Amino acid sequence: MFLALILAVSCAAHAGQDGGKWAVTFYAGQSNTADLLEIVRFKFERWEEYRIAGLAVARDLAGPDRYFMLELAGQIVKHLERASLFEFDSILSLRWRWFPWNEHLLTTIAYGEGLSYATGYPASEDKTQGIRSNFLNALLVEITLALPRWPDWGLVLRDHHRSGVYGLINGVSGGSNYISLGLMKRF
Repeated sequence: MFLALILAVSCAAHAGQDGGKWAVTFYAGQSNTADLLEIVRFKFERWEEYRIAGLAVARDLAGPDRYFMLELAGQIVKHLERASLFEFDSILSLRWRWFPWNEHLLTTIAYGEGLSYATGYPASEDKTQGIRSNFLNALLVEITLALPRWPDWGLVLRDHHRSGVYGLINGVSGGSNYISLGLMKRF
């Protein structure tokens, strides 16, 4: 059950000696039925009552350079509609770090893909779309903002997404999106 988290943390712990920092992110979100392309365009029009709370632990795998870094993360997500429903994700992300305004507001954008295991069927997938699959693709699209004075603390806006990648995984062609806000701390 904890395999995805253990795998991500174990791989990150064995990253090269010159590897980068760790990051811990706590986030919470609400389900939105817009498709992924609408969400990337900030069109969050169809909210549902389903909510999540998540904790992600990530490590830079390729030491950060000026423009980008590679990260591996493990996540534990609590689906709040059912007491026993948890999700465990392992995600590999590419984070773009350079923006011309970074001396005023540090900004990063990340895109990540991985695997997700849910201990049950999230209502945002089961009730809304009839998706009943424990294993699915995990995807994240994330923006972080930090003040240059406190570069290791960031505000996070994230789309927490699970899907079957257009039928590739378990024949599932739909998915779920949780628009989430969070706080990140780098160590």
